[in-house]
Amino acid sequence: MAINIAKAEASMKNFSDRQRTTKLFNPRQVVKVQTERATRSDQSKLQPRFRVTEVVRSLGKDNYEIRLPEGSTVHPIVHAEKLEKFWTADSAKFPLAQEPAPSLLPAQPPVQTSEKQPSYPIRKYLLRSRSTVPPRYYVQWDTPSKDLGWAVEDAGIISDAIVYEKVNGILPETGITSTNSAAVQEQKQVKYLQKTPILRNTWTGKAPWAAALGRTPTVKLASLHDTPQLNLHRVVQKRFDEHNLLMYYAGEVVATPQNAKGKYTVRYTDAYEEKVGHQELKGLLYTTSNRID
Repeated sequence: MAINIAKAEASMKNFSDRQRTTKLFNPRQVVKVQTERATRSDQSKLQPRFRVTEVVRSLGKDNYEIRLPEGSTVHPIVHAEKLEKFWTADSAKFPLAQEPAPSLLPAQPPVQTSEKQPSYPIRKYLLRSRSTVPPRYYVQWDTPSKDLGWAVEDAGIISDAIVYEKVNGILPETGITSTNSAAVQEQKQVKYLQKTPILRNTWTGKAPWAAALGRTPTVKLASLHDTPQLNLHRVVQKRFDEHNLLMYYAGEVVATPQNAKGKYTVRYTDAYEEKVGHQELKGLLYTTSNRID
């Protein structure tokens, strides 16, 4: 019986996969995004609730960033399943069918910086260096040759990098010292909106692009120690379900057990804390990416 059930489930999955179509959207494409009902009485309505907006960019894995007006409570990252193409009705035939124009959403002005930034967009963030003010990012540019180089942090890069880290994983950091740690903490709290920032260098220099930096690794991230007390302040990252999307958060071990059978306390940058065992902590330990694709 168990074998027949397994075969039936596999058959149903294959059929479902054949029926599933992937929704693809382009930057600046006008779309409708499905949002939650505002009140309990709205739940009785059969039609889902939509608002008109536009796609900012694709984040991969069927996730998209959408443009939202200031003060909006809608999350800016949505799955393709919650997006629909926007079709403007013929006003001559259907004068009451027009939806609010996307132009009602304020356009984001170009970021003005004191340093000249490259005109091409960033394809991938690789490292955040805090040895300068403002910080710099080692990036892969979105050019035909996929060049590598430095980008100086500005308001646009901050918002872009925050979204990038949520989807792709926490960036390794270098350049945090006892001299600038207070300033780094303040910046992370004010500009990155982190309640409990992590002030630890996490760049190992093991990635294939590290040689291009002309610098030695900041720190060696060791494996988990058998003695729990030696794991204090270890940096972790974990994916949490947030608005039906899996988002990465960085955390730090803030309390250790007396022995390996006890529980560690991990505090994340949004101040959330959880208890984890020794083996679970081993799987959460932060490791930097070593790929450029």
